Amino acid sequence: MSRVLTAEELERAINLLPDIGTVKKIDDNTILKVGSYRLSEAATMQYIAENTTIPVPKVYGSYKDEKTQKTHLVMEYIEGDCLEDVWEDFGLEKKEDIISQLKRILDELRSLEGTFIGCVDHTHCEDVLFSETETPRGPYSSEEEFSQGIIDTLLEKEATAFPRLVCEMVQDILKGHKIVLTHGDFLPRNILVKDGKVVAILDWEMAGWYPEYWEYTKIMYRPPYLKSWFKDGMVNKLIKPYYAELAVLMQARQLIW
Repeated sequence: MSRVLTAEELERAINLLPDIGTVKKIDDNTILKVGSYRLSEAATMQYIAENTTIPVPKVYGSYKDEKTQKTHLVMEYIEGDCLEDVWEDFGLEKKEDIISQLKRILDELRSLEGTFIGCVDHTHCEDVLFSETETPRGPYSSEEEFSQGIIDTLLEKEATAFPRLVCEMVQDILKGHKIVLTHGDFLPRNILVKDGKVVAILDWEMAGWYPEYWEYTKIMYRPPYLKSWFKDGMVNKLIKPYYAELAVLMQARQLIW
């Protein structure tokens, strides 16, 4: 992961997201993701590439610019359509085939089990649930510690009767799960397809080792319920539902946010 972009390359770069300017095309084979990201995202993608057959962009370089203090992730440019943009155009048979491919990808990802909870490079958890905490959350050596981290986050916000009830729900329900490799934002906006094939899974910034329910509850966090991806029940074809865990975390997220 050694490639560092030159000033000339940065100057010639084309913004792929003009409104926010966080993804830039350097050349036909290279893109740059720049901003307040963590280097753990590059470490995760490298781990995925080395240990699975899951399609992810190759990482050419990852570093923090000393002047701007922004993280630079230099990656392979992969041609394809964002699944979110083309999903509604697909017929049922094509949708079912894409879902079958995505299920195989998730099954392979979740077959990898971990011994701690946090980012792959053994740094703290990256999730919106913990984005306003006074101190980073994790890494944790067990699910029990992770659940306590959720409780601590709840009580930092408010320690009245209802938050305490939700804390009891966390203690009672969020336990006894395997720790598996998790994407953390496995939605159509982060999936590229081309000619009927899934060619890349993008945006691994919230990935890491998490309890097995975490992927499902993250997919179901503020989903676009009116789109056919959800109306047609595609999520439950992708991954086993964890309804009780989802109910608890929906309450927790409402209190925290």
